Amino acid sequence: YVNIKASYASSSSNWKYTLPGSSSSFDDGLYLIKPDANTFTNGLSVCAYSPWIDGVSRIDEIPFAVGGNYNEVVDLMYAKQNVTPVKIVPDGDAKAVELTFRHAMSLLWIGFKCKHDQTTMSITSISLKKKKGGSTSLYSSGVFDAVEGVFHFDSDKMVEDTVITTIYSAYQYNKFTNSDYMYLPFLIVPQEYSGDGDYILEFCFDNQNLRAKYPIKISDIKVDGESEASFKSGYSYRFKFTFNNFVQIDNVKVDVSSSWVEEPVKEFKF
Repeated sequence: YVNIKASYASSSSNWKYTLPGSSSSFDDGLYLIKPDANTFTNGLSVCAYSPWIDGVSRIDEIPFAVGGNYNEVVDLMYAKQNVTPVKIVPDGDAKAVELTFRHAMSLLWIGFKCKHDQTTMSITSISLKKKKGGSTSLYSSGVFDAVEGVFHFDSDKMVEDTVITTIYSAYQYNKFTNSDYMYLPFLIVPQEYSGDGDYILEFCFDNQNLRAKYPIKISDIKVDGESEASFKSGYSYRFKFTFNNFVQIDNVKVDVSSSWVEEPVKEFKF
C-alpha cells in the first residue's frame, strides 16, 4: 500500500494527491490509500479513509483516538467500496470514482438547556466514564479495519480507559440558556452496552468545579424491536438535559437516530 494524501477541490471536482515525502500542501479533506503505486499503468484499486494519517501502511490497521480538545477531535470515516475496491486504469484522461463514506464512530449529541431564565451557563468539558466494576468496555484508542468496517478489540491493539474527556472551554458555542437546546458533539467507539450505568456522563461547567453526572441506562439507547442495546457505528444518540438550580438535572430525554449512517455519494476524478 502507498498512503496517499488527497483533498477534494469543489470547483473542479478533482482529487489532488501527493506521494509521501512530497513538499506539496493541501487543504483539509477526505483522503485516499492506493495499493502499489508502481502498477499505475496496469490500474489501481482505490480504497479510502479519512482523515489521512502519516505512516499508515495497512488499510485494515488505521490508528485512532477519541477525546481531547474539541477543535482537535476528528471523525473517522471509510468508504463502503473498500470491501470491493474501485479499480481505475488510466488512459490519459481523468478517471471518475464514486465513493460513499461511512462513519466509523458513534456520535452522542449532548443538548443543554436551563429551566429558568436570567441564567447563562457554559460547558467546560464533557466526560464519559466507565463505572467501576461495569461490564461494558470503554476504549480510548486503537486501530480500525477500514475494509471490514470494524474496530480491533484485541488487548494488544485497543487501549481501554476509565474516562474519555472532550474539552469545549475554547469553543465559542458552548453557552446555553433557557431558550433552545445547545448541542455539543461527543464521539465514542461503538460498543455493545451491557448494563445500566456502565457509562456515566459527567459535565463540568463555567471552568469551575461545578459538575453534574448522568448514568446512561440501557433503555436510553435501545432501539425498538431489538433485543440488545448498543452504541452503533454511524448512529447518533441525542441526549437532552434540562438543568434546574445550576447543576441539578431536572429532565432528560434521549433520541436514537440512524440518519448519521452514510454520507452522500459524490463523484471524484483522478
